[in-house]
Amino acid sequence: MDNDRYKKLFFITFTLLVMIIIISCTIIIKNNEKGNSINELSGKTTDIKNNSAELNIKENETIEEKVEDTVEQEQLNSIIEQKEKTIQEEDLTQTDGQVIDYLKEKKDEISSKISDGTYKEKAKSIFVEIVDFIFYDGEIKNHTFKELKSKTKIEVMKIAIQIENIIEEYHPGLIDNIGGKYKNIKSKIINAYSDKVDEFCYENDKLCSQVKEEYNNIKSSLKSTLNSVKDKLSNLYQNKFKNN
Repeated sequence: MDNDRYKKLFFITFTLLVMIIIISCTIIIKNNEKGNSINELSGKTTDIKNNSAELNIKENETIEEKVEDTVEQEQLNSIIEQKEKTIQEEDLTQTDGQVIDYLKEKKDEISSKISDGTYKEKAKSIFVEIVDFIFYDGEIKNHTFKELKSKTKIEVMKIAIQIENIIEEYHPGLIDNIGGKYKNIKSKIINAYSDKVDEFCYENDKLCSQVKEEYNNIKSSLKSTLNSVKDKLSNLYQNKFKNN
């Protein structure tokens, strides 16, 4: 009896021990599987983060490249636009050429005939024609002053100043005595000339240098009656070209 009871007790104990072992192994295996899953998930998360970081870097590089390309293109467009504008100003049209040729012809005519006392009224009428062209919508060769390029407008006013100076040399006060809307016209022309140069010089350095030289030539020939206006031009150009 005692042997049988011990056998049963041993058997039960052994069975329980086996079950405990089996359960423990099962728990360990499941924990390992969970650990592997977590590690895999963590690895995938890391890969995703790495991939995302790489994508962000590439996107940033792409954006920076696009920005650089845009800036370079804008700078290029600006250079092209400025170059085209300069070419347009320097490349005078047929209209500009006709007007300048006419005025130079009249200046030469006045220079050669002004010493003849009978020519002074003709010289005055030519000067008035130029003034009307510049300020009062007059026409020369069927063209108006507004049609001209900026460079040509400067040339027209320069020739007007030169013609006035020629007339003043032989017939002092002739232009001053015209009166009406032509009162103080010498100052008006020179002021308009200096303003137009000042405006255009910001866009064309080459023209500034050219006009500076032309102005110095005009300055040396202006009469003392224009001293106040001459001083205005002198101050303008000293400020404009002191760094050139």
